Amino acid sequence: MVMAPRMTPLPTGLRNWLELFTRHSFLAGYSDEEADGIMREVEEDCRVDCQDESGNWAISYMRLRFYAVLEE
Repeated sequence: MVMAPRMTPLPTGLRNWLELFTRHSFLAGYSDEEADGIMREVEEDCRVDCQDESGNWAISYMRLRFYAVLEE
């Protein structure tokens, strides 16, 4: 297995990424108001590490690459 961490720019910002990937999964059980508060808090917590001085957002993610062998 190869682990390859990399920074990925978020051209529309972290908030839009959170909406896309968490609103209808991890945050599905929350009201719109509650989910908005959670995403706002996550955005503020991540700002120091994920937003540069120009206001651009990027996140680090880990791509996992592996292969499987079927043994008979």
